[in-house]
Order: sequence, then structure tokens, then C-alpha cells
Amino acid sequence: MNNLVAIDLPQTQDLLKLIASIWDDGDAIYFIDQRFSDKLKQQAIDSVRPKYLINLEGKCELNNSIEVCHGDALIISTSGTTGKPKALIHTFDSLKSHSRLVNEYLKINSQKDKWIACLPLNHIGGLGVVLRSMFENFEVAILEKPDPKRINDLNREGFNLISLVITILSKIDISHFKAVVLGGMAEPEKTQDNVFATYGLTETGGGVVYNGQTLNKVSIRIDKDSSLISVKTPTLFRGYRSLFNETLHVYEISAQGIEPELTDGYFQTSDCGFFDNDRLKILGRTDDVINTGGEKIWPGTIESEISAIEGIIEVAVVPVADVKWGHKIVAAITKQPQSKITVTEIANVIRDSLSDWAVPKEIKFVQELPKTSIGKIDKQAVIEMFK
Repeated sequence: MNNLVAIDLPQTQDLLKLIASIWDDGDAIYFIDQRFSDKLKQQAIDSVRPKYLINLEGKCELNNSIEVCHGDALIISTSGTTGKPKALIHTFDSLKSHSRLVNEYLKINSQKDKWIACLPLNHIGGLGVVLRSMFENFEVAILEKPDPKRINDLNREGFNLISLVITILSKIDISHFKAVVLGGMAEPEKTQDNVFATYGLTETGGGVVYNGQTLNKVSIRIDKDSSLISVKTPTLFRGYRSLFNETLHVYEISAQGIEPELTDGYFQTSDCGFFDNDRLKILGRTDDVINTGGEKIWPGTIESEISAIEGIIEVAVVPVADVKWGHKIVAAITKQPQSKITVTEIANVIRDSLSDWAVPKEIKFVQELPKTSIGKIDKQAVIEMFK
């Protein structure tokens, strides 16, 4: 029988041996977010029903567990930004495929190159670095968090590959890295040659599009009517271990897994995009589009224009309910301390490049944008800033 082992431990180098030992036993792993409260940790355990829990107190056996199937390596939850998180099943085959394709694209040499893993291991962007290193026999340094000083020190010691979120990028010296992989975003307007903005999902094992280009053996299809993105890839997850039943308010959990809906082998995402000179451009999620005064616009389009302005660090464009407009467009922006850019100048940029109705009705300069646990901008929290 193959079992699921939940890991509730600090993010340290010791996890490499632990993962290897669990896999040697034929079991699968599930990482619990170390920032969770005890209540949220218990909810996470209840949502996947592992056989064993390993924490600082040791290893204990849990009741009412559900086994995993032979060949299953990882159970991992989605971020749950659009509702209750789903728990996905990844096999050794899907994870190894992703590892090979990424290393092939980045032209990585296991004898010379070394990874830094500093993002949360309960998310595929963080854990993927560790798993790629294990599968391909790369040296990896596991950090508890993306500490700029420690990252720069490791880089000087020869660790030249790293996966980050864009908010950390400006805080470290990336000039000596062979590759800096940015997860969870569309291709940026301005970047350095060693920075690779990726598009992918937990379902695809992580990024499968690098700087707008698909990895080998990955196909992208765009629906001509809805602009929805569908992905066909050998890195695709096997199925859902658990889905939340909104009617019964319980998680439905299955060892065999609930198969995803595929069309000709393609998995349809909730993201929209288009190809520009054979490069994939991401518009956003289907529920991101803003209807303002009868006009529809993607916030990402406005964010791209503002981000391209010199001196801008980050921007979040969100809709706020409004009696006159239905929803009004607002923007929260962080800028470099020395930047003299004004609200009027930003509005003029949007007006000239897009249209009058795309200009945010309110623009705020803020010291810092609120973030989720994995460093993404928390847009719901941004909306609250304007209420």
C-alpha cells in the first residue's frame, strides 16, 4: 500500500533526505504551509487525509487516512485565489518531465550549476526547484525565505540559478546569476537577459512557457472566441485528490483521483491570452476583466503600460464597485524614492496608449503593496484600500 505523508517542518536542507526516504518507501509527499496557524494546518490535513504527519515532535500515524496510487509522488494544493484550494496529484513521470524540460531549456549543467530554493515549498514554484535538483542531481541550497543577503552570499559561492517572485528582484544583485526564474506572471515589458518570466500552473507542474516561448513538448491553444488558454504537456497533473463540495461543505477525497476534463489532451485554464509574434502574452484570468461604464478592459493591459514607466516598481489595477460606472478602475503604485512621476503623468500615459476610459479614476502611491503568502500582489486587499 502506498501512503501520503504530510510534512510540517521548517524549510531547511534536512528536507532533501526526508523526501528521498519517503519516496524510497513508495509514498507521496504533501507540504504544509509553515505560515499557517494550527487551525489552518489542521484544515489542510483534513483536506488531503494523509497516513502520516511529520513535524518537530516526530512522526505520527493519523486516523481516517486515504492511500495514494502507485507512481504518485506529490499531492499539492492550488493557491485557492478563486475559492477553496484544490489538491492535485502529480506523478513521478509528470514531475520528472517538467524537470527535464526546464533544464533543457535553460541549458543547465549539473556539474557546474547550482540552484537556490527560497520560495515556500508548499507551492509548486518553490518545491519545483528542490525536485528538479533531486531528479537531475544538482546541488541546491534551501532557504527558509528569500533573504537578499543570504542569496547574494550564495551567489558568490557559485549558486547561479534561482526561482523568485518579482517583488524580490530589485533587492538582490542578479547580474552574476545564470538564470533567474520568475513565476506566476506574464512576460514583463523590461527585463535582463538572464531573467525568465514564466507562465504555468500548479496543474502543469510549474512554468511551461518561458519568456513567451513554450518548453519542448508543450503546446498552447487559444480559443478564438473566449481567448482562453489550453495547455497540452507531459508535465500535466494526474487528477484531483480533493475538491471542495460547496453544497455539502466538505472535501471529496479520492485515492484514484478525479480526472481533469481534457479536450484532445489539452487542459483548459482560466487564463486568457494571445500570441504576438509567436510569443504568448497573458491578459489575465477570465474573472479579472473589468467592466467600467459598458467598456471592458484587462487590468494587466493597464498594469503593463504603467510598469513600463521609468521609476515604477509595482502596480496593481483593480475594480471597485461604483454607482455611476458599475465598477471604476483604480490603481495602487509603488515607485522608486527618487522618482518624480506624478498621477497626472501616469494618467496621460494611459490615455495616450490606450484610451480615456482606461485611465484609473483614482491612483494612489503607496510604500508597499499587500502580498499573499507566496509574494503575489493580494488584489482583494488592494480593493479594500480604496473603499
